[in-house]
Amino acid sequence: MTRAIKKHAGDFAAILAMAAVAIGVAAYILFNQDARPNIPLIEDKPVKMQAEFADAQAVVPGQGQSVRVAGVQIGKIGDVELEDGLAVVTMNIEQKYAPLVRQDATALLRPRTGLKDMFIELDPGSKATPELGENGRIPVQNTAPDIDPDEILSALDTDTRAYLQLLVNGAGKGAQEQRRAAPRRLQALRAAPPRSRGGPGRVRLSTRGPGPLIHNYGELTTELADNDQDLTRLVNSSNEVFEAFASEDENISETVSRLPSALTQTEETLTKVDRPAASSGPPSTSCGPPSASSTWPTARYCRSRERVRPILRTEVRPFVRTARPYVRDLRPAASTLAAATPT
Repeated sequence: MTRAIKKHAGDFAAILAMAAVAIGVAAYILFNQDARPNIPLIEDKPVKMQAEFADAQAVVPGQGQSVRVAGVQIGKIGDVELEDGLAVVTMNIEQKYAPLVRQDATALLRPRTGLKDMFIELDPGSKATPELGENGRIPVQNTAPDIDPDEILSALDTDTRAYLQLLVNGAGKGAQEQRRAAPRRLQALRAAPPRSRGGPGRVRLSTRGPGPLIHNYGELTTELADNDQDLTRLVNSSNEVFEAFASEDENISETVSRLPSALTQTEETLTKVDRPAASSGPPSTSCGPPSASSTWPTARYCRSRERVRPILRTEVRPFVRTARPYVRDLRPAASTLAAATPT
């Protein structure tokens, strides 16, 4: 055996070197593998904490799925169990980060990539509350699962889904057309050299390309910045006007609803007035004390006028005063409706 080793010493040394290199590479991969378990006697034992989730879809232990705080990995997902209809996820937190997690901590399940490579985003909570500690559990009230697209689509009805599909398809076609047109527009922008105007230091883009648009937009934003107080007053005044319109909405609706009955009452009143006027004939313009020269139609007209006057004063005149602004506003719509209504 010794003679054989001495005879093939070079080959034997090469085998030992290859074995050492293999062990070194394996150790390097093992230490840098995200899904590896903690190695006893080399690494500290992690602190186990738990979090309850209503849905732990795509959470797979042993795949290196991490627990993060503000983007920094503080542990890994160790196990997932089902308890009373809830998914209980065990988190292996590194010992140096364990004191950061408090009893009011919150946990969110989030995908790291589009392939549902999940991780837990942990908000450690406030320092005023006690530490969560070993085997501590975050309740389901303080956790939120990942929202799947099918959950959002299931809340939409059939018509909304069809419209959403048309919207997405149209947006995709528009983005594809814009992607094709982008090189031509960049080429046109590159071919538009700046031209000086009014001496050095004042540069304006050529009329080709987006130069005029950018220039006009700059002037507009400058003008708005110089008149920000006037713009604020305009917005506030418009807000007050719209609030006034909104506050009178019920009154206008009530007035319009009462308009047909008021017009009916007016028609009846005018009919009562017209009836004695038609039967009395042309009256005299004077309704003084009765005399020998007073005719019977004139006296009858005067009595009718005395009876009608309170109705005109207490019913017709207030209604006309109230309805006058609304009739003025309704006149254009009534004219259009009369022109569109067949006779």
